[in-house]
Amino acid sequence: MLLIIIATEPLNVRAEDPVEKLWDPLTLGYAKKVWLAPTRTHFTTKFTPKESGWYNIETFSDDEDTVMEIYHPDGYSMVAAGESDGDRGVGNEELQVKRFEAGKTYTIQVYMQDLDDEGFAWVHVWRSLREPINMS
Repeated sequence: MLLIIIATEPLNVRAEDPVEKLWDPLTLGYAKKVWLAPTRTHFTTKFTPKESGWYNIETFSDDEDTVMEIYHPDGYSMVAAGESDGDRGVGNEELQVKRFEAGKTYTIQVYMQDLDDEGFAWVHVWRSLREPINMS
């Protein structure tokens, strides 16, 4: 049996935006790479989807554990209390699945779990093929 999968959206693409685009908003499928350290504890970026739907938002680092907050355009956190380090991503990194509305701008803040750590961290967004499963 031959199974062919055709993806219409990039899936977990870890292509990086060039350094000169670091302060531009996130682009679907492209990661922002930033250096975090005790002197620069977090990185804040924005994402405005062109289509409404479910999106995967992931932060990761080669050396340290990353965490994130996602803020709705109305200013409240979309991440449940205690879930900013849910360890659902690759290698126990942070992965959130959220429903975003087209044309609204969401703010994503990335930081190391231990603010004394330093290293490169990445954040990226890609389309989810389905809504998350609720196990409760």
